[in-house]
Amino acid sequence: MAKKNPNKGNGHTLMISGGIDSVALAFHAQSSGIDIISALFFDYGQEAAGQELHAARATTLQTGIPFESVNISGLKYLFYGLLEGPYHPLMAECSGCGDLLAPWGIAATYTVLRGANRMLVGIVKDDIKRIPGLKDYIDHFNQATSALHGVDFKVITPFIDISKSDIIRSAPKAANNLVATWCCFGAGPLHCGDCEGCKRRKNAFAAAKISDRAKFA
Repeated sequence: MAKKNPNKGNGHTLMISGGIDSVALAFHAQSSGIDIISALFFDYGQEAAGQELHAARATTLQTGIPFESVNISGLKYLFYGLLEGPYHPLMAECSGCGDLLAPWGIAATYTVLRGANRMLVGIVKDDIKRIPGLKDYIDHFNQATSALHGVDFKVITPFIDISKSDIIRSAPKAANNLVATWCCFGAGPLHCGDCEGCKRRKNAFAAAKISDRAKFA
């Protein structure tokens, strides 16, 4: 049985990956006075988990947001051989097959059991363009989670109508911290510059007309 929380329904959790969108969202939450009970980082077996974890934890230390790292990397073995290449459905690297259900489901259950009912996610306009059904997915996820737990649960996406370049351009304080974010699908030590994650980063900074101080191989 979940412990009783006197602030039930007032708190938020934050999904943080260590990338630009979620790091900017952490700074946005801090500056907006949003009550974050915990930031959740998921290691789902991605190659760059160590670099992403470093960036995520550094951000939460800087913002003072409580942090939890969740290791679900063992799930990748269930899916090997079902998809082309060394991929599994949770991986961002697997174009067109990234599945949010596992990490979101765990995070939503954690959120509700902590006595909260809001989950902040750094989805941006670019994500909706790539995955047109994402907005419907969020609506259905909210409905299903609310019905299952008997609460008014919502995934909150403050950046859903904002592009990655707009986030970089409009948040100079956060942009100064974006050098430490990790967007590459590889393990480093530098961003490879060639993967889809690196290309999105380069395009966003170029569109924002701001120099990216991150180092590339």
